[in-house]
Amino acid sequence: MKNVTLTKDELKDLMRETVKETIAEMMTNKKELLETIEDLNFGKLMKEADNEEFSNEESVMKVLN
Repeated sequence: MKNVTLTKDELKDLMRETVKETIAEMMTNKKELLETIEDLNFGKLMKEADNEEFSNEESVMKVLN
């Protein structure tokens, strides 16, 4: 295996391009994108629960929509 040396800017550009490609792939599969969004929103709700704050139905639906 070869070692590769990158500058900070080159690494940032590589990471940015990787994220763009990943998002593009996700957008081609709408179901996967929707599941990802649901997972992110569910995570937000769980974080609130970790703080012992309970969400009412209205706030849950607002986050999910």
